[in-house]
Amino acid sequence: MLKQGKSYSTVRLKDVARIEIGSEEYGKGVWWKRNDAVGLAVEQLPNANALSVANQVHERLERLSKKFPTGLSYETGFDSTHFVQESIKEVVFTLLVAIGLVVFSIWIFLFDWRTTLIPAITIPVSLIGSFALIKAFGYSINNLTLFGITLATGLVVDDAIVVVENVDRNLRKGQSPLDAAINGVR
Repeated sequence: MLKQGKSYSTVRLKDVARIEIGSEEYGKGVWWKRNDAVGLAVEQLPNANALSVANQVHERLERLSKKFPTGLSYETGFDSTHFVQESIKEVVFTLLVAIGLVVFSIWIFLFDWRTTLIPAITIPVSLIGSFALIKAFGYSINNLTLFGITLATGLVVDDAIVVVENVDRNLRKGQSPLDAAINGVR
């Protein structure tokens, strides 16, 4: 309403605009399984956790779908977080296999539970330390950091086997445990 003198005048939207219910663009459409559909893309913020965002979206859609009218449903067409989940599973599996191979190879070749126990404890402790430092410095654990940890674990595993075998060799020569450890690391 506009004030003109002491009276008010009404301005309607139809006086200043053309209004219609419809699509912004009619040249594009979305079809899913040969039916008309509505497409919705969810994109995460640069600092967001992809798995957390996907879980929240799925939970919200599940809650909202209970209030959908009859005949209306939703389906997920593409979810990139499945790749992330599978990558994490593969990295965890690779780390467990690496630890298992180290323990097994040291036990088979040295037949000593004490030398087998050392890398069996140090490898998980070093991994936990790595994840603690990643968290402390505010970095996120993504595919690149998991790949780097897998490569670093390979180096740790290799060094653990070489050092433990070398220390064991020095102990069998009659060196004291401290001298055997110092010479074994050299």
